[in-house]
Amino acid sequence: MHESEELRKPVYDTVVVATNKHTRRRDSFFDVLQKEAAQPIVLRELIERLIHSEVSRLVPRSKKDPKMVIRVRTRDAYTRLEYLRKAIP
Repeated sequence: MHESEELRKPVYDTVVVATNKHTRRRDSFFDVLQKEAAQPIVLRELIERLIHSEVSRLVPRSKKDPKMVIRVRTRDAYTRLEYLRKAIP
């Protein structure tokens, strides 16, 4: 599935905000992610903001597409890792 098609899934419409879960290192991917989500933001917009920022330097070097890695890590930060939570409207 193409990246833009993936971002159309309903989970990416969720408005999220950072939690107070601590990251292991400052300026890590998840630290930057939490700073970007300090105010409520739509998950899709957060991913796009991270893709267009300098955060790509924080993604481990691999043969995988950095945009895909950022999308998956950000979604996991919300769905599994508890770095993000659904914002209360």
